[in-house]
Amino acid sequence: MTTINGQKFEAFPATGNPYGADTSTLPGSRFSIAYVADCVFDIASFNGWYTVVGNTIGGGDWGDLKVGDGVAVSAGGNEISVFAYPYNQPLYIVYPMICQVDPVTYDVTITRQIIGLNTIFSWPMIWAEPGTGTVSPCGDAITLNMTLSAVYNSPPGGGYSGTGVLELRK
Repeated sequence: MTTINGQKFEAFPATGNPYGADTSTLPGSRFSIAYVADCVFDIASFNGWYTVVGNTIGGGDWGDLKVGDGVAVSAGGNEISVFAYPYNQPLYIVYPMICQVDPVTYDVTITRQIIGLNTIFSWPMIWAEPGTGTVSPCGDAITLNMTLSAVYNSPPGGGYSGTGVLELRK
């Protein structure tokens, strides 16, 4: 018998003990079968808390979400709602970032939307700009390629924009 890499094994060597007829008796052989079960996509599996495992938004300067932080996610229809801006101050209203999920390709589309509002000045503070991403069909991973924009002071005052990848795992 000759293996793929060219190694030869004699079934009946001229000297010594012959190998059995079963290939599993050959030295170094190991036969096993591994079955990989794919997850069936279910948008409801995305409900729950995720942990930030990576955040490069703004070169890592967007410090509102740090590795290890928890992020709430809810799901319904073909959407997941990600609370990507965790600013917890009485003067701000935080909105979830709505992400469209393609149930066939698992691709994510983010449209421009307000995710943070200053209640005193009544103008948007934080915007999610158009972006993309992917989700795992098992509901345990979300990766978002996104840009967050912040407006400081009153419009059209100063601002900040950061682009990067936000990685979340259950």
